[in-house]
Amino acid sequence: MSLRKSALRLGAAAVVLGVLLASAAFVALGAPTGWPTYQHDAGRSAADPDTPPVASLTAGWSTQLDARLHAQPLVLGTLIAGQGRHCSLV
Repeated sequence: MSLRKSALRLGAAAVVLGVLLASAAFVALGAPTGWPTYQHDAGRSAADPDTPPVASLTAGWSTQLDARLHAQPLVLGTLIAGQGRHCSLV
């Protein structure tokens, strides 16, 4: 077997071992709370049963966009990013 093939196999084995160890640590430490996957759960309910119902909603801010959003925006704390029609970041 060539040295290159041996190195590739060793690298692949290291990646598999890393994934297994990370998965074991994740299970041992428990899954994070909050939204563990897209739309909250496997059923994509977009509802968190631990959050109390909202009585009323009001707009906290608004902005003018160059086009309609083409995907769900990313929200991180107070930062919101979305992709417009012309590949602009809004």
